[in-house]
Amino acid sequence: MPRRINPVVLLGLTIAIALSLALSAGAQSGGGSPGDAVGAAMGQVGKPYVFGTDGPDTFSCAGLVRFALRSAGVDENAPWGHGEYLGAYPNVSSPKPGDVVVYPNGVAMYVGDGTVVMANEADGLVGTYPMESIGTPM
Repeated sequence: MPRRINPVVLLGLTIAIALSLALSAGAQSGGGSPGDAVGAAMGQVGKPYVFGTDGPDTFSCAGLVRFALRSAGVDENAPWGHGEYLGAYPNVSSPKPGDVVVYPNGVAMYVGDGTVVMANEADGLVGTYPMESIGTPM
């Protein structure tokens, strides 16, 4: 004798499968948020600066931003060179948390209140800095 499936259970399973597929598709297509990227970058504060690296133990300036954008699912193809960020994202006059800030000699991520997080060669580590103390953004 065939068993009957409770319609409520069937509906619940259908919704659960649909939601899990939607979440999976969002994660694969760059569904992360700028806030997630800031969190990923801030989680690296205190780690050493090493030129040409993008984590998880050491970071260059572009490597930190690349790591944060990729880890958060914002951009799986985030650039390696700081100059490449100029053409990769729209230019803005007032940065918001998660925006990439490009300087003549490096790149950082805006975290809010005039502060950026970056892997700083001069200090030898990832840290937070007043935006204007790094220089004039390009």
